[in-house]
Amino acid sequence: MRTWRRAPLAAAAGVALLVAGSACTPEDEPDRPQDSPRPLPTAFESELPPGVGGEPLRHLHGPGGEGPNILGDDMGVRISSVGDAFLVSSNSEERHLLLSAEEGRTLWRGRRHIQRFGLDADGSQVLIADGPGGGTEVIGDDGETVWRGTGRRESFVGGAVVRRPDDWSAGDPHGDYTIRAPGGGRLWEYTFQAPPGDTGGGAD
Repeated sequence: MRTWRRAPLAAAAGVALLVAGSACTPEDEPDRPQDSPRPLPTAFESELPPGVGGEPLRHLHGPGGEGPNILGDDMGVRISSVGDAFLVSSNSEERHLLLSAEEGRTLWRGRRHIQRFGLDADGSQVLIADGPGGGTEVIGDDGETVWRGTGRRESFVGGAVVRRPDDWSAGDPHGDYTIRAPGGGRLWEYTFQAPPGDTGGGAD
């Protein structure tokens, strides 16, 4: 398990990765031989398959899409960048492979829902996924578990674990909060006080 590295708790800038390309074939260019590799689809007029972290780098569809049979899914896969690795995700099931971009070896595999991408305290990308037995598991781009939590009150934000008040709700978020490192060390405590006259019930 990775140990948490000390770093200032500050908002990290998002990194947008977009891979796009276009190709033109002159009219006088000879046809490619039948056994020549054909380009994989990267753009679609209809709705794209759901991604886990914004825009996937590439979609490899199944029947008719000329995509390789990765993960044995007839609907193909999508590939997303996660730090120094690539996440290959099934288009029809919750199955994922995290592969080393340099060596191609499998760093992590899972059959569970990936909630979102996030950032560790040092700015590296992480996967925030459902835990194997419930709760949440945070997986680094090296495939190692950064943090695992089972309580509904805790969430992983920017490399720290935020523990919310016991009676927290979106309509009444006020109360005492605790910020901890993934290893358990207490970093900070604060109280989010309601404005005067605010009953926490929201507007009628």
